Amino acid sequence: MDRKAFFVDSGCHYHQCHPDFLFIRRSVIGRILVLEQTMKAHVQGNPLPIPVEGADEIASMAQSVAYFVEKRNESEITLHEARRVAENANQAKSVFLANMSHELRTPLNGILGFTQLLSRSKTLSAQDVAYLDTIHQSGEHLLTLINQVLDLSTIEAGRVILNDSEFDLYAMLDEIEDMFRIIAVGKQLSFVFEREETVPHFVRTDPVRLRQVLINLLNNALKFTEKGYVSVRVGMGDMHGEPFHGEKLPLRLHFEVEDTGTGIAPGELTKIFDAFEQAKTGRLAKEGTGLGLTISRSFVELMGGQMTVESKVGSGSLFRFDIHVRAVQMGTEKTIAPSQSVIALQPGQPRYRILVVDDNPMNRLLLMRILERFGIDLQEVEDGKKAVEVWKQWHPHLIFMDMRMPVMDGYEATRAVKSVVSDPPVKVIAVSAGSLKSEQEAILAAGCDGYIAKPFSEADIYRAMEKHLGARFVYEGNAGSLEGRPAEKVHNWPARCASLPLSLREELMDALRRAHMKAIDALIARIGEDDPPLAVTLQGWAHDFEYEKILSLMKGAFEK
Repeated sequence: MDRKAFFVDSGCHYHQCHPDFLFIRRSVIGRILVLEQTMKAHVQGNPLPIPVEGADEIASMAQSVAYFVEKRNESEITLHEARRVAENANQAKSVFLANMSHELRTPLNGILGFTQLLSRSKTLSAQDVAYLDTIHQSGEHLLTLINQVLDLSTIEAGRVILNDSEFDLYAMLDEIEDMFRIIAVGKQLSFVFEREETVPHFVRTDPVRLRQVLINLLNNALKFTEKGYVSVRVGMGDMHGEPFHGEKLPLRLHFEVEDTGTGIAPGELTKIFDAFEQAKTGRLAKEGTGLGLTISRSFVELMGGQMTVESKVGSGSLFRFDIHVRAVQMGTEKTIAPSQSVIALQPGQPRYRILVVDDNPMNRLLLMRILERFGIDLQEVEDGKKAVEVWKQWHPHLIFMDMRMPVMDGYEATRAVKSVVSDPPVKVIAVSAGSLKSEQEAILAAGCDGYIAKPFSEADIYRAMEKHLGARFVYEGNAGSLEGRPAEKVHNWPARCASLPLSLREELMDALRRAHMKAIDALIARIGEDDPPLAVTLQGWAHDFEYEKILSLMKGAFEK
């Protein structure tokens, strides 16, 4: 009989009485319990010293635990340090981008702004107008490149967010169609823009991102297509067999942009969405940064969709993408005013007082030149401190406020102005070259009523005055407001046709009588060099074979 059996048989409690067990309990079980408690403390974030003593298996186990804890702590320190370095790098990158955006946009504001002002001159020769157009197009191209680099940087930093709003989808699509039809006419391409009737009129998503994606794809399609067509199709995506009921989610919009251009080689299809990558045709064109498709796909993914491409060299390309939207009901449809020149303020309004605040003399001069022809009382200052002093004495209705200035910046000046209750309250519009979302949020948090990005257009200034002052403008060719008037009356097409060169009108009438479609398109493209809105309208009629309508308009022009 063994010893354990003896003690059991004899009624003695072995585990309570035998000195061997007492030793085991003290030297083994007790140490394991201490080691277990120590490990729990480490897991709970309350580290205790790990008891490593002796040379037995338990000591070896304790050494392994101590080694693991030491390595884990080292890893945590390494990860924490790496995170800190990455955060510092991101912060430095954001500061650099903000500064570069400001430094690049400020001179661009002058280039684009003063070319707009000069284009109003009636004394410029045709050659001077061509030079101005070249300067303006080059400035716009540079601005596009700057925006793309900034967009990519914010995407990489994970800081891009959607700014959803309710808007008129049909109006946006019509605007984009008008914008690119004149380019297609100039290249003698067929331009087809189709929209299914099931597409909701008003939707909620990010209109800025959607517009940018469509413009990027259409720019590429028209750039690399020399003959044939470019088409855009907008329809309802897969609803998994479920019918559409008003505002029911999810709702998918499906877009296709197809062209008969140069196409993309199979080996390049997998790379065209990578940053700074371009297909061979793009490299040969020596235009762009190779960022447009990268940014577009990222925006589509943010809106809950995917972008794909099919292409064949020499036959063209087909880009598809879909996005999630929510259909909404709008109480009243908003009429989008055509892009026309403002010539005056409507009578019966107050004599507005406007203060222009900017440390850059060029930017102040540009704003003053835009506003001075309307009989507005104007003052200008170069820093926030002087702005506050003028505001106290002069009480302007509106302040166009730069945000980065010496002495006192626009943030502090705005807070000072907004801290005092005035009747009527002064409106402060930030005019800033900062483009990062965080900057815009800080601007609005400081109390600004609105935000205009540099470089700005005259239309940006007029819209701000309409929104925040209730100002009403007289547009070129219109004795009152544009809103709600028929397109023909607003644009005054007969008068515009009458201003065209006589030889051009005669050639167009001859082509119309002969129904020579190719000649008609080419002549309308020539009209687009002098009057883009008129050319867009004529091309739309030509696309619908309404040649009698064009002919009647041309005949009426001879009677002017």
